[in-house]
Amino acid sequence: MPRIAIISPNKDGLTESFIKAHIENLSFEKFIFYGGFIPSQYNDNKIYNPSLLSSALSKLKFVRQHFDFEINAVIKLLKELEISLVFAEYGQTGAEMMKICQRLNIPLVVHFHGYDAYHRHVLELYHEKYKEMFNYASKIIAVSHDMEKQLIKLGSPENKIVYNPYGPNDSFYNIMPDFNSNQLLSVGRFVNKKAPFLTILAFKKALEICPNLKLMMIGDGCLLDICKMMSKALNLETSLTFAGAIKHEHIHDFFEKSFCFIQHSVVTYENDSEGTPVGILEASAAGLPVISTRHAGISDIVIHEKTGLLVEEFDVDAMAESIIHLAKSRKQAQQMGSNGRTFISTHFSLKRNISNLNQVIHESIQTNKC
Repeated sequence: MPRIAIISPNKDGLTESFIKAHIENLSFEKFIFYGGFIPSQYNDNKIYNPSLLSSALSKLKFVRQHFDFEINAVIKLLKELEISLVFAEYGQTGAEMMKICQRLNIPLVVHFHGYDAYHRHVLELYHEKYKEMFNYASKIIAVSHDMEKQLIKLGSPENKIVYNPYGPNDSFYNIMPDFNSNQLLSVGRFVNKKAPFLTILAFKKALEICPNLKLMMIGDGCLLDICKMMSKALNLETSLTFAGAIKHEHIHDFFEKSFCFIQHSVVTYENDSEGTPVGILEASAAGLPVISTRHAGISDIVIHEKTGLLVEEFDVDAMAESIIHLAKSRKQAQQMGSNGRTFISTHFSLKRNISNLNQVIHESIQTNKC
């Protein structure tokens, strides 16, 4: 069986649902690396010690990039493990691993996820490296049609791009939402592109018409404290609950106690953007109607007025109206949820997602052997 190296920038990333799905389900012998775009760790063991290396270079008064200690250490380990292909999670990982793959003469498959394809600072820093990577990589994975266009704009050959959006864990299809509940659900990191503060503003407006509504917000991030202060300032503390970070395996109860899922994703001033939000895929799989924005991959996975309601980015009033509409139209909310479950299971299943990746990896290895 071919051996592949899955490389994630940090250990925490290994628990992200989409990367975890790759680790658990790809049909190859898998070796997991992390600790930087050029990994410093493998299976909780250090490949090299970044701090000692930095200290040694400083004492020798040499420029760091003249040394390939870390690169050579990774190459040596990949050789020992007889790795046939590198599967890079995020564009920057692919860009940094490209020369290692070249030296080993093994294929590289790069999976973009979101900010790595859009964020202004990332694109400025990796402009030239991305072009080199696109030229070398066997395949580039895009998780939305919008991302496909963006990667072509950045210089990727169109024939190398594979559109392959995520798929929710099958367990979400067993969830039965409560359409008699007054609870709206929001799940995601508290970061600018998910704009939780705009979700809160829309919820505040909806409460003026439907005062019995509740909002449960799950997640952590740099904006959490700000959102808590907003809640207090807007007198929402009895209606809005912040649950913090919840382990993925314990999140089902929150879906079962809700009648609708809400997320106000936007393009930030740094041009950061979503790929295809897993939380929305999971919500539809769970049978919840989705209220969200016409943003990136969301337009691929939510059918307006059939599986949910979509509004323009930053249109808080329209989002509030959508909340009010579904709160007053529970039969329609239930039908939208049912439609969403069917749509996601048919077109965006985890089985389909993994099958596509298996095929891409298998073909890349076989082509490299020719």
